[in-house]
Amino acid sequence: MIVNNRTLAREWLILVSCLSVGFVVVPLGLVVLSRSRGVTFDLHEMYFTVHDWWVGWLLGLCPYILVQLVRSLAWAVRTLRG
Repeated sequence: MIVNNRTLAREWLILVSCLSVGFVVVPLGLVVLSRSRGVTFDLHEMYFTVHDWWVGWLLGLCPYILVQLVRSLAWAVRTLRG
């Protein structure tokens, strides 16, 4: 399979958009949701402490992982049908 510029650009846009959602929208949504329920939620602590760093990265990468999982499942279904 030859990777052309169009394919590379599409994959790059998927990566950047998913990381933007994961590292900006999801944490801000968690802050808004937690404050509406009266719970304190500290983004700085989640992203920069030694013990909980993996939670921030998991939240940040989760949209990209989910998109890639859905794409691979769709590919598998198309391959089996066709």
